[in-house]
Amino acid sequence: DFDGEIESGLYKMMAIGLGKQHGAENYHRAGHHYSYAEIFPLVGQAVLDSGHVLLGLGIVENGHDQTAKVQAVLTLAAAYEKLGHGEAALPWLLRVHEDAPEVMPLRERLRQLFTQLGQHRDLAVLLMGDAVHLTDPAEKVACWQRAAQLFIELGEAETAIDPLQKAMELAPDDDRTRLLLIDIDLSLGRVDTAAGHIEHAINAHKRRRSPELAQFQQRMARVSALRGDTESQLKWLNTALDTDRKSGEVASELVEAAIAIGDYDTAMKALRTLTMMEDPRPITRALAFLKQAEIAVMKGDTQRAQHWARKAKSLDESLQAADELLARIGG
Repeated sequence: DFDGEIESGLYKMMAIGLGKQHGAENYHRAGHHYSYAEIFPLVGQAVLDSGHVLLGLGIVENGHDQTAKVQAVLTLAAAYEKLGHGEAALPWLLRVHEDAPEVMPLRERLRQLFTQLGQHRDLAVLLMGDAVHLTDPAEKVACWQRAAQLFIELGEAETAIDPLQKAMELAPDDDRTRLLLIDIDLSLGRVDTAAGHIEHAINAHKRRRSPELAQFQQRMARVSALRGDTESQLKWLNTALDTDRKSGEVASELVEAAIAIGDYDTAMKALRTLTMMEDPRPITRALAFLKQAEIAVMKGDTQRAQHWARKAKSLDESLQAADELLARIGG
């Protein structure tokens, strides 16, 4: 017996276990002159420096031979991640998760892996389970909302209804939950139902300007589009943009809707708004300038088209479409 910072475990295995009988005899002889507390770290580090050990996994057990599987598998996952093969830990994580579904660090690691691997349905199902194990109401609602969003993006709108209903029961006035339910109605063709929910939400905001109100107005524009009423669609999109001048999503949608019916003045107005935003996602400022240039070409204004195309190119040197446009109009 001896006392030291390293007494057993992986370092001892490298010094004694890997050396087998010959190694054990050598280190036991060295123990007459040095303490094992000195020998194990020195020999273990020498083995690591040799480059012949890829990784080691220390498993902790209690007095009843019960393995601490959660810590072991998390350590294994971290080791695989350092090696650049994080996905290799997935089968082990899932196996332990079956036995310990309530352990949040384990669920967090699974969320990370599912996200990295693009396994969005698995992530959505996991988030549903996260909500069950969480105690904070806001965190539970956030998990249900994110799961529902993933199901909608996967084209499984009906599957998204259950988590949203749970979120609505816990936070009935949450705008994001309402928006997601409206998106489900629209994706399933329940246009009138969606319109009713939107009208209720807009009235609840009492015309107070906010990004959330703008999103409901945007959804009403989509209702109008599905009904074939382009005039109402543009009206609602203009209203939404007036409500939230920083919404790149609303401005981009307005640009596309206006161009589709040849309303270039409205499109240009929305594009100018996009070019003044710091973050106009889902498009870039460069693409907004390029679209202005394309509209200028359609209107026969070559000089302005050249100006905006060059501006687009200055913001994004890799924008090949700007080069093609300038070559076409002699710029």
